[in-house]
Amino acid sequence: MLESGNFIMPTTMGWEYYNKPPFYNWLISLSMFITGTTSEISVRLPSLIFILVWGICNYLIVKRILSRPVALLSSLFLITSFDIFFWGLSNGGEIDIFYSFIVYLQVIFIFYFNEKKNWLALFAISYLFCAIGCLTKGFPSILFQGLTILTTCYYNKSMKLVFRWQHLIGVAIFSLIAGGYLYNYSFYSSPGILLADLLKEAFNKSAFGEFQEKIVKKIIEYPFSFLKILLPWSLLLLLLFKKCRFQIWNIPLLRFSILFILFNIPVYWFTGHPRMRYSYMFIPFCMIIFAHIFYQYKQEYPQFINKVLKWAIIPFIIILSGILVLPWVYKINNVYLAIVIVLMILYIFIYLKHPEYYIFIFCTGIVVLRFAYSLIGIPIRYEKSSSHYDKEMAAIAVKNNFEPVSIYKRHDVLDLVIDLKLTKLNFGSIPAIPYLAYQMPYYYYQNTNHVVKFDTILQPDRNYIGFLSDLKGVKPNILYSFRDENQHGDNIILFNISNPE
Repeated sequence: MLESGNFIMPTTMGWEYYNKPPFYNWLISLSMFITGTTSEISVRLPSLIFILVWGICNYLIVKRILSRPVALLSSLFLITSFDIFFWGLSNGGEIDIFYSFIVYLQVIFIFYFNEKKNWLALFAISYLFCAIGCLTKGFPSILFQGLTILTTCYYNKSMKLVFRWQHLIGVAIFSLIAGGYLYNYSFYSSPGILLADLLKEAFNKSAFGEFQEKIVKKIIEYPFSFLKILLPWSLLLLLLFKKCRFQIWNIPLLRFSILFILFNIPVYWFTGHPRMRYSYMFIPFCMIIFAHIFYQYKQEYPQFINKVLKWAIIPFIIILSGILVLPWVYKINNVYLAIVIVLMILYIFIYLKHPEYYIFIFCTGIVVLRFAYSLIGIPIRYEKSSSHYDKEMAAIAVKNNFEPVSIYKRHDVLDLVIDLKLTKLNFGSIPAIPYLAYQMPYYYYQNTNHVVKFDTILQPDRNYIGFLSDLKGVKPNILYSFRDENQHGDNIILFNISNPE
């Protein structure tokens, strides 16, 4: 987008890209423009910013509804949940943190303005975020809007909300934004193909689509996987086994949070698609409940809570011991190792000296662990990985004299067919780029400032990046080669050919 100036129709390697609308691409482009670089930092920066903004927004909203301590705890729990903080941010170029934040705003404002009886604000703001969500990830946002409005009707014990005239204003706002984008898109390509592929994407991640054979297994495993992405704070549910006046159902926001999860989570639960990051939007509502449970329990049993949290230092001591052993197993930057060790020792000392702040210091400890993971864990993972695309693409760039290059491969066919079991929706088919590791064009661009193109036709005396298995019957002149275990162990080569077929 930055190179072409076309911010309406997403492309990848010169071919139209239909799987996602462009909103998140706009944010990454803005990050690259502001930072003046296309490095990994600029790609990951939006996720880091929005997880922090998410925590701040959650605090500002929840403190108006419940209390400052619960609001602060719920935001700290959200930001430091292991799956988001360790996996989500280490894959910060992914769309899921931002999209889940948008869904959170869409849902929380429905609750907030429902309590205020401000119907115009409820529909206008929720449909605004619904439109942004649609321009980010497509149809799931419409499903969240519909199911959450039904949740609110059940919460209100009335269906009147659906039939209020302000609902039409919300729909109009959504139509203006989403329709305006599709109208502009129509000047570049067919909106029908885009919508058909987005619809197929949505159904593929449902019980109608891919991984159907895993549905029963996923249904059984999902509750445990969901509790796992809420760690360590899902362990607070153990407090429910001890008698305490939690009064969860009697508090409106907590009751609504439970209902929102119950109405919406079946879409992700009863499907064979295994990716738990699609469930991130439920995490803040769980954390609000966990924060309330912890706060109420601490009010009634402060000594017991402090006793439990005192022993919570043990995992940090074990991790520090493991870090001290790492240099005998892996090659580690000594400066980074020293920084991590000093931080861990300082953290353990502060934790033991200030029991009155145990829970907040514990959250800080998770941040320290994440910092240690960044300095030590991620480099170890990188060295252990089978394919180092940054180094390989740098070598290919040198061999190609930093000139433009195309990736050669036979194209795939994207069948726009949605199998609903009882019937099929057939929107035809289009040629599409097959699966390619996105690091290849990204790191080639990093080294040359040339956008890699995808090509299905070989021309003489031009250099291409390709797969050796795709060149049967052809005698390529190989300039560079490396084995890529991530792509079926194939050899990726820089080559040219004198007499293409």
